[in-house]
Amino acid sequence: MKNRFNVSEPKVIETSNTRIYYQSAYIYFKGPEKHVINDSKEHVPNTYVAYVVDKESTKVIQLSMDQVGDFIEDSNLEKNTWVLNMLKSIHFKAENNGDARR
Repeated sequence: MKNRFNVSEPKVIETSNTRIYYQSAYIYFKGPEKHVINDSKEHVPNTYVAYVVDKESTKVIQLSMDQVGDFIEDSNLEKNTWVLNMLKSIHFKAENNGDARR
């Protein structure tokens, strides 16, 4: 996340089963130069990265989203709510150690 967003500490939220590390920013290119704006009051984020970690195992899901088109017109609150609800809805399947009965 540091390379992509120029931020060393991601935001963290927890559910009962997962820990979610995420960051968002408005990223654009002007010629070959990449510009990152982390202030959501200045620009609504168009790029998200998250790591969803299962608290009961070593499983991790990495998600990366870049948004373009109509969704870019949504408000920051609507977009953040949508992304966070999606991340919180991730559930990991319990380990069954090869037991097909579970």
